[in-house]
Amino acid sequence: MKLKIISVIICLALICNIAGCININIPGGAPAAPPPENARAEKVVKDFISAYNKADVDVMLTYIDPAMAKGIRAAFELVGGFLGDLIGLKIDIKYLLDAMPLFAALAGPSGYAKMTIKSISSDVVDETANVYVELEVNTDGNIEKTSSIFEMEMIDGDWYIINFK
Repeated sequence: MKLKIISVIICLALICNIAGCININIPGGAPAAPPPENARAEKVVKDFISAYNKADVDVMLTYIDPAMAKGIRAAFELVGGFLGDLIGLKIDIKYLLDAMPLFAALAGPSGYAKMTIKSISSDVVDETANVYVELEVNTDGNIEKTSSIFEMEMIDGDWYIINFK
């Protein structure tokens, strides 16, 4: 019972990330042949969304700013320690992250949204990028169209998500 409640809470936290998206008008369209940096930044967003759809938080964390990812991992360790104290077991964060797809499956189809990218384009200036994404969000058969902007920064030669709205 506790595991199901925890899985629902974690899935709701993932859904809240989507619910925070605001509708915007996306200017222009994707260029026919995007420059390499545009393509690299867009691939990070595509891979992030793919990991989200698989509830693979561990992989999702590889696409966000490493400093933020470190903080999120620390929060998971804190939660894991708290839960471990409650049930009398030591919970390793790696196992908690590996269990995310299971938690999503236990929550069932309702309440866990899947995202499909309908269009993607980007603007790159020096070591920052905005990736514009038109999405369809499917929650238990209810499809909602939305737009998001993934703000990105190049860190040590790789693109990372620093914010999205």
